[in-house]
Amino acid sequence: MSSPVKSTYRKDIDGLRAIAVLSVVVFHLDKSWLPGGFAGVDVFFVISGFLITGVIHRDLVAQEFTFRRFYRKRIQRILPVLAVVILVTLVVGNFVLLPGDYTRLAKSGGAAQLSFSNIYFAYFLDTSYFADDANLEPLLHTWSLGVEEQFYLFFPILMWIGLYKLGWKKIVFIFTAGFTVSVVTSQLLTKDSPMVAYYMLHSRAFQLLAGGVCFYLPSWFTGKSPWLSGGTGFLGIVGIFFVFFFLDENLSYPGYFALPVTISTMLVIISGKSVSVTHRALGLRLLTSVGLISYSLYLWHWPVLAFARYCLGELSNTQKFLSLLLMILLSILSYKFVEQPCRHYKTSVIRAFVYFFVVPSFTILLTCSAIYLSSGLGSYYWSPTYSDELSSVKNEGQAAYVAPYVCQKSQLSIADTISRECILGGQNPKVLLWGDSHAAHYVSILSEFADEYNFGFRNFEHSSCPPVLSTPEKYATSKWRARCEKGGLVARSAMTSYEYVIVAAAWSAYHKADSTFYTNVEASLQNMVANGQKLLVLGDVPYSKKIDRKCLQKNLKLQFLDCKNRATTAVVQTQNANKRIKEIALRVGAAYFDLTRFLCDGKGCSNYFGGIPVYFDSSHLSLEGGHLIGEAIKSDEEVKRIFSRFSRHKQ
Repeated sequence: MSSPVKSTYRKDIDGLRAIAVLSVVVFHLDKSWLPGGFAGVDVFFVISGFLITGVIHRDLVAQEFTFRRFYRKRIQRILPVLAVVILVTLVVGNFVLLPGDYTRLAKSGGAAQLSFSNIYFAYFLDTSYFADDANLEPLLHTWSLGVEEQFYLFFPILMWIGLYKLGWKKIVFIFTAGFTVSVVTSQLLTKDSPMVAYYMLHSRAFQLLAGGVCFYLPSWFTGKSPWLSGGTGFLGIVGIFFVFFFLDENLSYPGYFALPVTISTMLVIISGKSVSVTHRALGLRLLTSVGLISYSLYLWHWPVLAFARYCLGELSNTQKFLSLLLMILLSILSYKFVEQPCRHYKTSVIRAFVYFFVVPSFTILLTCSAIYLSSGLGSYYWSPTYSDELSSVKNEGQAAYVAPYVCQKSQLSIADTISRECILGGQNPKVLLWGDSHAAHYVSILSEFADEYNFGFRNFEHSSCPPVLSTPEKYATSKWRARCEKGGLVARSAMTSYEYVIVAAAWSAYHKADSTFYTNVEASLQNMVANGQKLLVLGDVPYSKKIDRKCLQKNLKLQFLDCKNRATTAVVQTQNANKRIKEIALRVGAAYFDLTRFLCDGKGCSNYFGGIPVYFDSSHLSLEGGHLIGEAIKSDEEVKRIFSRFSRHKQ
């Protein structure tokens, strides 16, 4: 049996690793800098499939392959740095995180060490609409290691059986068949189970198998022609960067949208058989140096950013730069003092298993258990004052949906549109409030207006779904698309009996999803006007990047936080959207109202109103905040002019 590829070090692979890890880091520093940078993980998967296939194939051909040797190398390569990162993250979390957040970190830490963090995040991470931001989970990024480690469990067996029984050409056929099945599975899952599609092995296996196919292609695909090799590599690099700059994380991913970066990475890898301009470019010292520390950099970058954002909120450019320096420093140190020494440590399989897996796992699981059993208090469990102080600090407001009369649903049903709980101020109102969660946070404000001007109204809201009559799913993220399609049918059939319709939404978010959104909004409003309905369109509230509803509790550990001053640095992101929506409203004959002048002045906007915090998160008013604002402004002349017309619609 002859090997189609010789065992040689590929500098261009390290260069490709550098591109992959830097794209991920840049994306996580600021998504606007590289919108598709998250696909760097896909590049890693293809590289891993290529390299691991080569390792197993060469050992099998040389009759040196043993499962004990294979798994010893994997353990020494992957687990030592991972264990260090997990332990450091757990220690830092003790002094930074609130108990609930620390408990979640403990769960994810145990899952990461045992190689099933992808399963944990796919099935146990809270992804409800108002769940805590997943970007603040310090070990979220370990899901990709879970995918690879699970792949390593069965792949050597497949190679061992396949190469001895079938030969390498038939292995390529098996890989291609597995690739096809995995791609189709991934695409199907993106619609109904997007988290499973993103995090699980069976929907990512096609990228690892694609790398395996690459190992067998070079010698008879591009190896005979440097020009073909160079052109193939260049085309692959262009394809990768095209994906990085133009891929949108709101697409149904991975599925078919992951094919361009997968195929482009394959082109770069298979072009490396011959020396070319592309090969030399990827082999530059700067790139290969980053490539060598890419594993450590990937492991450190996310905890650094997660903790920084947990403490500071949205990071300034200076803070992003300092975070980058810190993650690079940690990466160099762990590469030099942990990754390299452990990787080249000469020992038996049993000792490697004990030293690099059993002992770290015992330590990490014991630590995680202590955190869990202490209800996330960690070392503060013995503090006589921390628990009392924590319970005495009041949250800065609840989400609007917690009120029984706010009918915001993740899946709108007919029952939601007729429920009596969703009515305020009357039994059979002719006024309807319709929209998404940004309509829901207006309910408490409108309830104050309803009491003042003697009208009743019903409300139903569909999380993350725009209030348009046609194809609302077109503007939703992949997670919500199917729900929006079903909910849109329910809303359209339920709203025809209302004389007045008040419409509100996170207008700018849907326009980002698809540029036809405002055209659809105008068509929907025109349709309602044509049906004899009178309309009021509500503009969005100013967004803030700095708000943190847990800030007062965090301040007990992080005493440098200035919660009020952080909150007053609000940024108006909705000005253009509100202007556009107002123009549309007036054009179709609808009334328009927003809260901007009550929350902003010539200097900027605030999350505080009358010295009291009124926001729940960066873009939603709290339930209490809505009532406070409504009570304070209900006698305003503009409010009176707009809402007094509803006074005859109490029943």
